[in-house]
Amino acid sequence: MDISSIPFLATAIALVISWAMFAILCSLFQEGIAQVIADRGRFMKKYLLAQLQDLSNGINWGSMFYLHGTIDLLSRKINKPTSDISPELFAKTIIEVVGSAHAVQIRIPELKDGPREFIDDENTYKHSALYNYKAATQLLKPSDVVGFFSQALKDAELKAAGADEATVYNHLTENLTKWFTEFTERLQLWYKKKIRMRLFIIGILLGVLLNIDSLQLFNFYEQNPESRTTVIRYYESHAKQLTDLVNSLDSNHASQIKADSIIKTAKAFLDSADKLKIAASLPVGFENSIFKKQLGDLPGAAKHKLFYLWLLKILGILVSGFAASFGAPFWFDLLRKAYTQKA
Repeated sequence: MDISSIPFLATAIALVISWAMFAILCSLFQEGIAQVIADRGRFMKKYLLAQLQDLSNGINWGSMFYLHGTIDLLSRKINKPTSDISPELFAKTIIEVVGSAHAVQIRIPELKDGPREFIDDENTYKHSALYNYKAATQLLKPSDVVGFFSQALKDAELKAAGADEATVYNHLTENLTKWFTEFTERLQLWYKKKIRMRLFIIGILLGVLLNIDSLQLFNFYEQNPESRTTVIRYYESHAKQLTDLVNSLDSNHASQIKADSIIKTAKAFLDSADKLKIAASLPVGFENSIFKKQLGDLPGAAKHKLFYLWLLKILGILVSGFAASFGAPFWFDLLRKAYTQKA
């Protein structure tokens, strides 16, 4: 079945393709902002600090974690923390941070020379990292965070079942690695919710600047079958390249893209989109924005209907911003399903 042969369906598909392309543009802007301000790293640090705040002991283990040399060296600046922290790196670093904390080290003599009634289990580890870590769980005041550290060690000791200390350490690392992996998975969901609002705002701003008016585009595609066919044919011939671009901009992978690569990708995409705009004679771009063209001069507009036209213009741009907030993956997945049904 040829989609372009059914007017209403062709109009709807052309509009969805336009939304998908616009969503890519907004995502490129969002990723550029995220790279400049180290948004993912700051977002991760914010929630890690909240998760590892130990009020009972007056220590924020997350803050100490970021001050550790291994993590600090990965950050560009103090206000631009890294988000490139592997679960294994987190586990090994937090073990060292907990065990080497000043609040623990000054009390370690209590384990060797002090009264033993407050100690549930003797600390006999020769492995320095294990000894210090277990000492922390024994000496620090009870809290949710200390309880988490303690449970991770107890579980590791049970799994090791009398094996050597290296095995206990490996199991402890695995437990902490698992926690951090689950934490980052939740973090990705929280971050996606955050960028949806940002994409909406970017969509509104770009919609005003570039006249991305969904209502106007729908009417344009209805009245210009050649243009909607051009847009549909463009998508069909560039589906793989566009899908690859969308996948690279997905929030789960975009953090791996370098800033210069974002600029290069944005330039290539804008060049391709501009060629499509010219080929399909689309009423978008800065030359068609409300800053360059009065609404009263639009085809069919009457001066006494300016209020109505402004209302439609605002509504059309809001719809475009709302479409951008769904993200490009949503629209390309919808297109993929539509073409699968067609086949």
